[in-house]
Amino acid sequence: MPDFRNDPVISVSASTEVPAVTGEGTGHVGVRGDSHNAQPAVLGANDFAPEDQPGAGGNGGWFESAAGEGVRGWAKSAEHGGVVGVNSAGGFGVYGQSDDGQGVVGESQKLAGVFGRGPTGGHFEGGSGPAVDAVALGPTGEAVRAVSHSASSGVLAINDFSPAGQPGMGGNGGWFESADGEGVRGWAKSAHHGGVVGVNTAGGFGVYGTSDDGQGIVGESQKLAGVFGRGPTGGHFEGGAGPAVRAVSLGGGLAGHFDGNVVVTGDIQLAGADLAEQFAVVGELRAEPGCVVVLAGDDRVRVSDSAYDHRVAGVVSGAGCYRPALVLDRKDDADRLPLALTGKVWCNVEADSAPIELGDLLTTSSTPGHAMRASDPGRAFGAVIGKALGCLASGRGQLPVLVALH
Repeated sequence: MPDFRNDPVISVSASTEVPAVTGEGTGHVGVRGDSHNAQPAVLGANDFAPEDQPGAGGNGGWFESAAGEGVRGWAKSAEHGGVVGVNSAGGFGVYGQSDDGQGVVGESQKLAGVFGRGPTGGHFEGGSGPAVDAVALGPTGEAVRAVSHSASSGVLAINDFSPAGQPGMGGNGGWFESADGEGVRGWAKSAHHGGVVGVNTAGGFGVYGTSDDGQGIVGESQKLAGVFGRGPTGGHFEGGAGPAVRAVSLGGGLAGHFDGNVVVTGDIQLAGADLAEQFAVVGELRAEPGCVVVLAGDDRVRVSDSAYDHRVAGVVSGAGCYRPALVLDRKDDADRLPLALTGKVWCNVEADSAPIELGDLLTTSSTPGHAMRASDPGRAFGAVIGKALGCLASGRGQLPVLVALH
């Protein structure tokens, strides 16, 4: 058989219906081209370009398949693509179109399914649906991942829809949803920036949080303030049926600390029952809540132990169900106790000297730390602790007392 491998094959067709070359295979390829140099194995060139009909030229190649890929390119070099489209006239390098499926699909077992590089890495336009619809199918992968190696954003989303006459009805710059995680998680690895930052240049909220059943905004920090506000007003809070501000101490510390003056234009409701002031307790007898104490010097008291003592200072606050509503001169010192100066307090009393009735004036007793009925008005002047709010027929116990020193 003659060797025709080095002979060119040229076929010309002047027909608009019959191709110049036709290859048909019933069990193998219809046409196969092999090249052993840098030239393509198969080259299709079409120079038809009618001047009065831009874009109406012919195809360099047309491939069809009834049940397989229209074109399958297989590159066995890491420096080349399986299919490469080049456009030197400003059009698309690769264009994909589908009536019912995806226009372009890229799939990779290890890297990105679709990779774009250019002044803009990717540009997407949507009609009635989203311009970009990203779905993560794996349990740990991101639906969208954007990386920037400059001072510009990794992801930038802009929405300029602002209907005239409908303030506040514009579109969102970004919309994020999660079924069981955070809607948005921002992670800043610089101490000079926030994890999530909201900026409003039109007088609205910088950051707005809303929740149907939970907290609108929650801030948490392991070392500093959970929420920090700085401005002409550091924080502004408005409440409906509940309090505008609610502070709860979970670790035994202060629920609130104010460094500066505080102005209140309404009422202050205190849950405690008395106004107290801390004093240092001295002496051999131990003072407990409910004990009657007398002055023992400047800022010092001791447990009372004599009747009608004009040095009576008050009752140690905190016994029974009453707690001080306000404590003055508070200091972190284990030897200092709050002394009820006015208000209601549970007090140690003894009725051995005389029964105590509701409304009786009380004074110091010779029983250490106890009060008794002030039966001698002359001796009681200047030694009265307050009035009994209960009765004790005999013995010793505790009674609620309305403290009123005189």
